[in-house]
Amino acid sequence: MLPGLKERLDKRPTESLEAYNLYLQGRYYYSQFSEDGWTKAIEAFSRAIERDPNFALAYTGLATAYSFAADFTMPPRDAIPKIRAAVARALALDDSLGEAHGALANDVLFAYDWNWTAAEREFRRALELDPSNSLVHGQYGDFLNNMGRYDEALQQTAARL
Repeated sequence: MLPGLKERLDKRPTESLEAYNLYLQGRYYYSQFSEDGWTKAIEAFSRAIERDPNFALAYTGLATAYSFAADFTMPPRDAIPKIRAAVARALALDDSLGEAHGALANDVLFAYDWNWTAAEREFRRALELDPSNSLVHGQYGDFLNNMGRYDEALQQTAARL
């Protein structure tokens, strides 16, 4: 096994089965790509966090759900502070969580801060921590495409598949 892989595989994101089930519900709901889905996802992730306030993945899911809502159904001025807070809490709880670095890169630094250098650094960190994360590969591909780096964007998009 690769160094650190066994530790990652053995690590439990939460000891609370109820919190984990709520987290899975949140992921299901935000993948519905609808206002109702994002609303239910935010509720599910929030309830997961109530059950386990140290559940970093639930904070990352909450940030992502708010990011979708900010793009379609919620005023960004309301959503952005919530996205920032959720990502910050996720990273404070677990800085080795690739998903959280991906959310910071895409949902904060790229989408709202327009801090291209920091966004790319966080995309790379996310993929270093979790090289098989197809969502981050796709988001990084979108980022690279917007930067006019089309060959690299294509590589990231292909890595997503």
